This record gives sequence, structure tokens and C-alpha cells, in this order.
Amino acid sequence: MDFGSRLATARKAKGFSQEELAELLGVSRQTIYKWETGITYPDIDKLCDISRRLEVTTVYLLDGDESVSESAQSDKVSAKRSASNDELIKHFSVFSRAIGFSTLLILLGVAVLVGFSVFNTFVMNAVGLSVMLVAIFAAVIGYVISGIKHESFKKEISAAIYFDRAELKKDDRQFALKITLGLSLIFIGILGVIIFGLINIDVATTVAVAVMLAFIGVACYFFITGGIMHELYSTPEKAVMTEDEKNKKSSLEEGISGIIMAVATATFLVFGFCFNAWHPAWVAFPIGAILSGCVSSIIKIARGGKDSSDEE
Repeated sequence: MDFGSRLATARKAKGFSQEELAELLGVSRQTIYKWETGITYPDIDKLCDISRRLEVTTVYLLDGDESVSESAQSDKVSAKRSASNDELIKHFSVFSRAIGFSTLLILLGVAVLVGFSVFNTFVMNAVGLSVMLVAIFAAVIGYVISGIKHESFKKEISAAIYFDRAELKKDDRQFALKITLGLSLIFIGILGVIIFGLINIDVATTVAVAVMLAFIGVACYFFITGGIMHELYSTPEKAVMTEDEKNKKSSLEEGISGIIMAVATATFLVFGFCFNAWHPAWVAFPIGAILSGCVSSIIKIARGGKDSSDEE
């Protein structure tokens, strides 16, 4: 058999259609068709990706070396995949929860500060501010420690990374569920603020804002944990890249978003403590989030356009 025939055989053995394999590899169905019919051939990077997805060796795909039975190859590959991927999934699960919880802590701290402001006394404001600062400090420690461990782990990864179709579908369901739950919490929080704002009861509105911030924190936890794990399953090569290997524009994107949210927090605190304008000052947070989202989208679009032109 030639390369195309061996590719088709391996694909069918895994139960993939041409469309499903194309989606996993990030190519078109026509590309898979051309490979299997011998019109074109994949480059070395795609060849390695194919071998991971179909759980066959590159030697088999290129040379058809069948001195080792296919079942023996499959057992060997499955054992290696199980040992390496279980460790990988466990690490990313712990890392995603650490980052998600650290983010939740920050928003809960801000929620406490806003909630305590309803008492409108120096002592309660000081307590609220203290709680927020402790939460932010704990979150920063969480970010730093988990980040260092994560970078160290990624540098030690050497085994091939791939997931079967059942694992990918399970992740898709979990990711969709977490996104749905997060968006629902944000909607409920915003709806509560709008309702109490229309009633025009300052205390109730302030409490509603505090609850909204807490809901947003929980939503962020869902988004972060779901997003990190989804990236691992959908693009494992990108997920295990070290910071030094990542595109500098990603660092730019994160840096700008961080500055925007820091300015939003500072604006909120300044207007709150200096002018006792806690109620209108909270608007800085949704504005900051919108600006961060816009910056992120613009940079990703620009990067995508550049990547496309480079491929052409």
C-alpha cells in the first residue's frame, strides 16, 4: 500500500470520516481526499499530527513497516498515551482550577467591598477594603505559584499528545455547559442590578451590584477552567507551549487587558472613597471588561490575518 492507502486504512480503523479527521487536523476535507488519493502529501508537522490523531507510527504511514502487528502497535501506543495523558490532564485540571479560583477571589473581594459600603461608615469601609486587599494578595500568590509550576511542567513534556474522539466529545460537552452556566450567572446578576436600579433603592442596588460581582467571579471560574481544558483538548500543541514560545502579541494582549482592568479598579476606588460615589463608579468594571474584550478581539483578528497571509 502507498501512503494514501495507509492513511485511509488508519483513519477508518479509528472510525473517523474524512470530515472529522480534517476538523481535528485543522485542514479541509478536500485536503484529506488529496492525501488519500496521492495528489498531495502533508508536511512533516502535519504528518506527526496525523500519527498522533490516528495512533499509528510515522514509520507505518511512510514506509508501511508492518513487521510489528497493528494490534501490538496499538497496545503500545495506547499504554504510552494513557500514562502521559493522564498526568497531563491531571496537571491542567489543577492548574485551571487554581487560576479560576484566584480570579474568583479578586471579584469576591471587590464584591465584599461594595457590599460593606452600604453601612457607609469608616470602619465598615476599612474592613471591606482590607478584605479586598487580602483577597487580591492571595490571588496574586495563587497566580505566581501555579504559573511557575505550570511553566516548569510544560518544559518537561516530551511525549506526544493526542486524544481520541470520545475524549474530545466529552470535553466539548463540558466546555459548552460551563460557558452556558457562566453566561447565565452574568445575565442573572445584571438583571438583578437593573431591577433594583429601577426600584431606585440605593441600598438594594448596591447589594445587587455586590451579588452581580460575585456571580461574575463564579462565571469567570467556569470560563477559565473550561477554556484552559478546552484548549488542551482542541489544540494540545499550543496548550503546552512555554511562554517563551508563544507569540509576543499574546503577551501584548494580556498586558493591555490587565492595564485596562487595573485602571477600572482604581477608578472605582477613587470615586468611591473620595466622592462616596460607589453606585455610579461600579460602571468602570463592565466598561473595562468590554474594552478588554475589544482589545483581545482586535489583536486576535489582526494576528489571524497575518497568519493567513503568511501561510499563503
